[in-house]
Amino acid sequence: MKPGTFRRATVLILALWLVILLTLMGVSILRINREDQAIVRTFSQRTMARWICRAGIHRAIATVMADDPAVDSLADRWADQPDRFLNYDLGAGQFTVYRLDPSSQIAPYQYGLQDQSALINVLTADIETLLALPEMTVDLAEQILLRRDLPQTLGDDPSGQVEQPVQQDSQRRLFRSLDELFGDDPSTRQLLWGEDGNRNGILDPHENDGDLSYPPDDQDGQLDLGWAARLTLYSYEHNVDATGQARLNLHTATAQQLADLPLRPGQVNFVMEIRQFGLQSIADLLSLATSAAPSTHAANRAFGSALQAEALESGEIEAIDLATFKHIVDRITIDSRSVIPGKININTADATVLSSLPAITSDLAAKIVRYRNGLPGGFKTIADLLDVPDVSLSTLRACAERLTIRSSVYGMHCLARAHPGGLTYHIYAVVDRRFSEPVILHWQERY
Repeated sequence: MKPGTFRRATVLILALWLVILLTLMGVSILRINREDQAIVRTFSQRTMARWICRAGIHRAIATVMADDPAVDSLADRWADQPDRFLNYDLGAGQFTVYRLDPSSQIAPYQYGLQDQSALINVLTADIETLLALPEMTVDLAEQILLRRDLPQTLGDDPSGQVEQPVQQDSQRRLFRSLDELFGDDPSTRQLLWGEDGNRNGILDPHENDGDLSYPPDDQDGQLDLGWAARLTLYSYEHNVDATGQARLNLHTATAQQLADLPLRPGQVNFVMEIRQFGLQSIADLLSLATSAAPSTHAANRAFGSALQAEALESGEIEAIDLATFKHIVDRITIDSRSVIPGKININTADATVLSSLPAITSDLAAKIVRYRNGLPGGFKTIADLLDVPDVSLSTLRACAERLTIRSSVYGMHCLARAHPGGLTYHIYAVVDRRFSEPVILHWQERY
């Protein structure tokens, strides 16, 4: 081969190798560029979904802030409004606001907010209350209460994204979530969250595939929400009446304050007399005024009988009748606290939660729910429970201090989806709407 020909061949081969290398580099750059673009698109869509989700939460908060706070029931706008909260289009995506509904026979959620007073507050519950939960045992309930009541240690850090429930005892350990309270035991966690592994309240593919992936499920097409759907750390009632005024404490009220409720002079004397013997419940105003359901306390029984006789013989003392009690019940209290944790709203709690109350059986709870469903706007006072067949005065007296007909604290799930990629973002928030500006008690984001 001639030298010139060899050099030309060498140059050609090198040129070909250079073309190949440049081609490979170009392909690599294009691949990296495509990956970068995909990452950017994913980040952009997720950011969009996040802000759409936040907008959904703020829409839900605005709805409950505009609601009349006098009485809260499942007939209110915040409870179930598909036209307002289901697949609501916003920008290049949409959001859905929903609450979990484990008692529903159709779907385990409704399109609205969750009244926290419809749930069992695990920070105030006793063992009998916890035993109302499905599959709860005495041993498990005792373990939960033991863990809850452990004193706070120096290692506990109350800081973080989630604010503390306002009612928690400062001497107890501080809990930010149900996970912290219930611990890491797999069997307990399974009961707590059921099949809802990602805590979004929606049946996802990995929650309906048997044992192929976590969590274990029965692959029946229905989502088991576990205990968590009926538990909260955040329910409490501000001790005020429908107008926002502090309730009158029967233990310390003056005669003039009682008269301003209004009570007649004889009724004022009645309250001033019976409170000397210790009121255990505001329903004592009725139980001490009637022989049909006397107080369980011996001293009060004797006094109640004497008081009735005196009331018949003179006009100085007049017992509180049911109509008067219904009129004043929302304006009176025997609790000196400004915030009372753990009260249950008889207008929004399901039968399982109602059956956790003293003296209310599962059958009676079902009757209360059926009766409530026939009332426009629900019960107007806790005394209206006496209108339900088989609810006696002794039943009301046993649970009156744990009942309410209004709520301050609401939870809400929001799931947003960005188009066209379909990436989702989930936020769960809990808010106190009592004040002119909402107070965020809990905020958790997931994608």
